[in-house]
Amino acid sequence: MKSVALLLLVCICARELDATRLNDEVLRRIVKDFHDVRQNGTDQFSFLIALKPKQCKTYTADLYTNHNITSGQPRISTNTDDFQEKVNYIAVYPDAKCSEYKIFFNRRENKWLSVWFGEQVGRNNLLQGGGCVIFYTEKTPCTVTCHTGKHFIDVMAPLKERPFIEWRSDKSNSVHKYFVYGELSNCNTDRKERIIHRFECLDEGECDANGSFLFRKCEENKACETCNRQNHYCVN
Repeated sequence: MKSVALLLLVCICARELDATRLNDEVLRRIVKDFHDVRQNGTDQFSFLIALKPKQCKTYTADLYTNHNITSGQPRISTNTDDFQEKVNYIAVYPDAKCSEYKIFFNRRENKWLSVWFGEQVGRNNLLQGGGCVIFYTEKTPCTVTCHTGKHFIDVMAPLKERPFIEWRSDKSNSVHKYFVYGELSNCNTDRKERIIHRFECLDEGECDANGSFLFRKCEENKACETCNRQNHYCVN
């Protein structure tokens, strides 16, 4: 009986850990929302969004919150200051700096913007009881400028620090993290190994067991594919 009870407990825990995994159809709809509102002729943009458990499993109306106003459509801006509390996402275009850089390294209240965002998510209990966090970039960050590691310009580094390190899937309030991208930037066409190497630094655990990132690749109007080591994170 004891072994049966233990097996049942393991199964329950497994279901709980999977409870806030992101439904691929939800992800496809979210990516489509951002594609629908992006400016004509603008290829590159990035967004960071936190979703409640129900939102991870089922696409809902009024998904996007900014300035305490919910909307059925997101907004993409050139200025990160356009996203203020209460907020569940930040979405920006590049200018002199790539959009990933602006999300991670811009400052707000004397701290990195991503840290500020994490504090807002915690303050508003957005991920209380679990949820999922998506970092998306269209296109994959250019290895020439944002993967170099020179002058602290490495967009992968913040993804291993706060608040991302605190969002884990091996806790009672499971939070799954997703690194999602669309097509590759032209400057990456001959740098496949470099991209794989940078992705690997975010995928240090098996099956997200220690809070590492899960990977997806999304193309507009197409289903999102699961990415892993075996298919080289869908770089092709």
